[in-house]
Amino acid sequence: MHKTGSSAIQHSLNGYDDGITRYATLGYENHSIPLYAIFSGHAFEYSVFKAEGLSQADIANRIKTCKKALLKTLAKDDKNIIFSGEGVTRLELSELKELKQFLESFNAKILVYAYFREPIEFINSATAEVIRSGFCGTHLQPLNYHNIFYKFFDVFGSNSVFLREYSRTNLKNGNAVDDFCEWVGLTPPFETKRNQNVTTSSIATKFIYALNRDFKSIGTPALLSARRKFITTISDIFPGKFQIPTNIIYNDLDIKDVIQFERMAKTNLLSPQHPEQKLDTKHQTFREWITDIDDSSITKLSDYVKNNCKEPYAEFSSDNPATSAIGRLFLSFLDDQHPSQLKKETTRPATAKENMKADSPLIYFVHIPKTAGSFVNHSLKTINKNGYDHCEHFIEDKKTFSSHLHTAAWMSGHVPYAKIGQILSEAPDRPIRYFSCIRDPSLQVMSHLNWLFEIQCRGPKFFYGHPVNIQEISMDVRSNGLQNIYDIMHVLLKYKGLFLNTQSRFLLSKKSYVEKNIDSALSCFEFIGTEKTIDVLLYKMTGKKTTSQERVNESKYHFNTSLFDSEEVQYFLKEHNHLDSLLYERVQMTFNG
Repeated sequence: MHKTGSSAIQHSLNGYDDGITRYATLGYENHSIPLYAIFSGHAFEYSVFKAEGLSQADIANRIKTCKKALLKTLAKDDKNIIFSGEGVTRLELSELKELKQFLESFNAKILVYAYFREPIEFINSATAEVIRSGFCGTHLQPLNYHNIFYKFFDVFGSNSVFLREYSRTNLKNGNAVDDFCEWVGLTPPFETKRNQNVTTSSIATKFIYALNRDFKSIGTPALLSARRKFITTISDIFPGKFQIPTNIIYNDLDIKDVIQFERMAKTNLLSPQHPEQKLDTKHQTFREWITDIDDSSITKLSDYVKNNCKEPYAEFSSDNPATSAIGRLFLSFLDDQHPSQLKKETTRPATAKENMKADSPLIYFVHIPKTAGSFVNHSLKTINKNGYDHCEHFIEDKKTFSSHLHTAAWMSGHVPYAKIGQILSEAPDRPIRYFSCIRDPSLQVMSHLNWLFEIQCRGPKFFYGHPVNIQEISMDVRSNGLQNIYDIMHVLLKYKGLFLNTQSRFLLSKKSYVEKNIDSALSCFEFIGTEKTIDVLLYKMTGKKTTSQERVNESKYHFNTSLFDSEEVQYFLKEHNHLDSLLYERVQMTFNG
């Protein structure tokens, strides 16, 4: 489990070999990275690799290197081998089974040791850590003991899994390393490390959160270096402990899950509460609390920047005093790496040369979920970088949207035509060319349903970047499991506003839902492609041919897709997804005939 002293254990045991037991050599102290890279089906979306700015080819090479290291360490000798990686808990059940089968192919007997932590401390620590890693979502880090531990019992068996509560008051010598060594029967290494993670106070973490939200601070070595310096400096300026108000955590906690785990682990995790965990009456949500920075702290940071930051980057300014101070501090660290181009891209306004002529058409792509829209966006960026995808994220910000509207050659977003058409009709006299792409209705529903599984598999940062209602639906759908056709029909009906007739809602207004009005609604689009005519769509949009066959945003299916072939499900879709079927037929006749 994360936040249970694993970093100290890994650092202290790295290179350990007492002649009987050794620590696996996989190229990383923390084995989470190589094991997840090898056995996860989502290694190419792994946040660790993304933060490094690795290309798909780089990631593929990194995975190969990890596999070679694992094979080498297993084939080396017959000593006991320790693998330590809290990130293994992110593997899905099937992937964990694959890991077990792989290890057993070397005649290994597998024992699983895991620390668990009480919920208040865990959520505080985990939330602070992901913010330091770049998280800028609006919710606390999730805690679900069932998702973390129960699959290990299913895969390895209850007799092979051992749990122990992580509490500094109960650890041997107050040290996770000494405690772990005693637990598994090792002689402690000569030198142990107590804590390998940076600690940040509440106010320092709020500044880091603001950096994540307002600046590009990951993706290249130069950005990551500047980010590390920023975090170290802000932690020194504002020392202390990170503590989210307890009532905010309790409002988000899955009490049922905690109680069930208490019974299994034979412990009490919800009480007694720590005396310093006082209730907060000012803030009701995590978002309100994490974005509330007091004026005295802003002044203190501004004064530090004024007295310590180098010119000319200290001259960065913003209408928001906190943003101005954060930007100036961060950019001053970028200067040490000489990334002049990166500095400009971080906060650069559009130049006059980039502004589009008033009579230059704006290409707008209505991006319907799971219809190859990510591939279209990728192709548009390749052909013309002067554009913006996912405009749903800034469409309500009138200043930002207006700025993009004047500078962009194209825009794209998960915004229905009825809404974007109204917004753009009130824009300056710039012609708008509308395009979209749809997909076979049954395949679109199946893929969209699978996506609600997929967003949880790509890690907490990706998951909590989605709206709250989507998170809730995802958790419900995933817990359902979709084991039979009735599970599928139940979920589709329960969330019909998300899954059924989705393509129609994106392209048609309510008055167009009548069959005779569909042709009139489609006339607003210059071209609408299907999964068979994406190349034609891109040529119509840009005037350039593309031969790229790269799949973008592709994910494996997390349920049995053959269930959709059943007569019952097909009849269900014919009844409840009929408008999309009619729309698909009309689009083929109108644009692809």
